[in-house]
Amino acid sequence: MSFARHWNLLLLLGVVVLVYGNSLQGTFHYDDFHSIVDNPHIRQLGNIPDFFVDPGLFSGDTAKAMYRPLLLLSYALNFALGGYEVVGYHIINVVLHGINACLVWWLVQLLGGRREQALWAGLLFALHPIGTEPVNYISSRSESLGAAFYLLGFCLFFHAVKRQSGAAFACSWIAFGLGLLSKSIVITLPLLLLLGDFLFLSGCDIGKWRANLLKRYSPYGVIAAMYILVITDNDFLTRSLAEPVREAWVQLLTQTQALVYYSVLLVLPVNLNVEHQFFEQRSLMSLPTLAAFGLVLSLVVLLIFLYRKRRDKIFFLSIWIVVTLLPVLVVPLNVLVNERRLYLPCAAFCIVLAFLGGNARSPQRRLGGQELGKVLGAIFLLSYGLLVFGRNQAWSDELSLWGDALTKSPAMPRVHVHLGNAWRGAGDPQRAGDAFIAALELDAAHRAARTNLANIYYEAAEGVADSNRARIYYGAAVREYEKVLSVDSTYVEALNGLGNAYRMLDDVHGAVSAYRRAIAVQPHFTQAHFNLASLLLDQGDYLKAVEVFRRLVSLGGDAAVYVGLGEAFFRQGKLSEAASAFQQACILDPGDPSHYYNWGIVLLRQGESAKGTQERQALWRQARVALQKVALLAPDYKQVESLLRQLAAEQL
Repeated sequence: MSFARHWNLLLLLGVVVLVYGNSLQGTFHYDDFHSIVDNPHIRQLGNIPDFFVDPGLFSGDTAKAMYRPLLLLSYALNFALGGYEVVGYHIINVVLHGINACLVWWLVQLLGGRREQALWAGLLFALHPIGTEPVNYISSRSESLGAAFYLLGFCLFFHAVKRQSGAAFACSWIAFGLGLLSKSIVITLPLLLLLGDFLFLSGCDIGKWRANLLKRYSPYGVIAAMYILVITDNDFLTRSLAEPVREAWVQLLTQTQALVYYSVLLVLPVNLNVEHQFFEQRSLMSLPTLAAFGLVLSLVVLLIFLYRKRRDKIFFLSIWIVVTLLPVLVVPLNVLVNERRLYLPCAAFCIVLAFLGGNARSPQRRLGGQELGKVLGAIFLLSYGLLVFGRNQAWSDELSLWGDALTKSPAMPRVHVHLGNAWRGAGDPQRAGDAFIAALELDAAHRAARTNLANIYYEAAEGVADSNRARIYYGAAVREYEKVLSVDSTYVEALNGLGNAYRMLDDVHGAVSAYRRAIAVQPHFTQAHFNLASLLLDQGDYLKAVEVFRRLVSLGGDAAVYVGLGEAFFRQGKLSEAASAFQQACILDPGDPSHYYNWGIVLLRQGESAKGTQERQALWRQARVALQKVALLAPDYKQVESLLRQLAAEQL
């Protein structure tokens, strides 16, 4: 590779690092909590093989199951290297975006563009503000990871045909398979390869194109068929299609308008927003819908014109934009529009701009316009960079993100709900409650808003000393949870909250019933399992508590689960099992001195009841190690000093 090529790639990577440098200290956001922070499955590398089998491991909430095993693998590696230090997750997202900018650069050259056009396309993609959501929002890594394999598979295919390289063909097929394991949108890649092959590699010679179909494309077909078979077998596909969130006609009307909306965002990426104020369209005769259909028809006419005039590159890239948006336009999803869906289409859009901007060469050179064009292009890129830098600041935390969304989308209930959660996390229950009430004023049946309002009442009860006043708050929480469940009896967050409220009202039967209902709906819902086990432990039903704690362990229990299990064994007098559980808690959370203290106390008890001197001495030596760890982590544990002196007196 020449020095110029090295310089181009380094420039692209450097630009990405420069404009996204202020994104590294951003926090986790909305879906990050259920898929990363509260997902026990990513905390153990031993779960990695199961990622490729069970979609339920995608989240701590099995209702949000997804089949994206490579994405989960990336989270697990992030956690293994840095736990929940968010900067590590952001670094991976920034690196992926830089890689994708380099792949855009390579793709332009494979499509016959000049190196200068390739550099402009790469820079445009690196700096286009649409990239801010996939880079800042960690759960949106699926977009950039899937795009990386998508672009790589495309580049390798073209490289393979031009160089007649069997190895490159094989690598393209592998990239396609890995892309499908990152995000299902990658399944559209063979369609674009077929069109690109016909236009650019076969010279629009249909005979030549057909002659290579079996050899070049059968592996893609086999991989796609295997993928569909897997997601059908594990119920991910059938579950996704079983309950569409809206009627097909409403989806068509809504997404026709969304296509126009997306086009505007690509061309004019300002006022970006995590939750755009966009609503379902139910009438064909409404002005927005008619205008949208008119614009879509105009785009179809434009595509026909481009094809007939042999503007192959622009025609192909326009088809790219439509094809990569097609799945989300056809399949009904909860969120009507969002910016991350434009990530792959944005790559094609940036290449179009680079090709259009570099066509007229000699007149520019004669008139001195080439230099002027570069200056204007630099100003254009600088404006993009400033927009990116500013948008990163909006993503800095939940309050800034949803506060920004509220100014742009005040009529969207979800904005108020997430802003309420942000205020709740910031310790301002009054503002949180106001936000949830505002959401309910927009949508009285919004289950998340009402559940979170109930949570506010519950937390208010915990903060008052007067028991009678606390019971009033807990009663208000119960009423709100029941309102949610009257609309949706399977909403596990409300069932879990209802169980907690009943527990605080000393209604053990009601609490157990609510927790068990939540577990029946979602067998992998760990919060309900843990709350049920803790309640059984408090009630002295140690056998059932152990049973539930063990179920939690099988679901990927954290240190708190092993602490509960150890306490249940300890109260039964099963000291060996208790010691093993507390030891595992120490392994999972080595910074908490209470785990070592629990472990040390149980070892002391085991030593006291040991029959042989050697066994007693061995157990007490272990106890001393555990208690010394407590003294190191927390010198204020005064009771540890006397225990260590006692052990020293035994001449260990």
